[in-house]
Amino acid sequence: MSGDRMKQVNELIHHQVAELLLREVELPVDTLVTITRVDTTRDLRYATVYVTAMPDGKRVTIMKSLNRGRSAIQKALGSKIEMKFTPRINFEFDSGEITAQGVYDLFDAPGNELPTPASEEEGE
Repeated sequence: MSGDRMKQVNELIHHQVAELLLREVELPVDTLVTITRVDTTRDLRYATVYVTAMPDGKRVTIMKSLNRGRSAIQKALGSKIEMKFTPRINFEFDSGEITAQGVYDLFDAPGNELPTPASEEEGE
């Protein structure tokens, strides 16, 4: 399957699963779940949905909620998309986003300022 077609399939699944999360999954109060990307296998049988969650301390609880609601999402997704096979959904936390947030937090910590180039300090 061409790269453009896979990109379209991933975007379709991303959009539909995001809508279904709002209706089909009961998430803990005061949490935010964001789908960062979707990777579908070439045979279209499996799709990994990468998510981030806030607050970070509720990741385990959120993941349990997502896994409990997976069958409802799977069933609803099958009725919303027109494909020969409905990809089997697997939720995973996006560790790249977690790592990036840790780097941002380090920069935002008091006393951790980026050095300014010498030419800016001298007014050149």
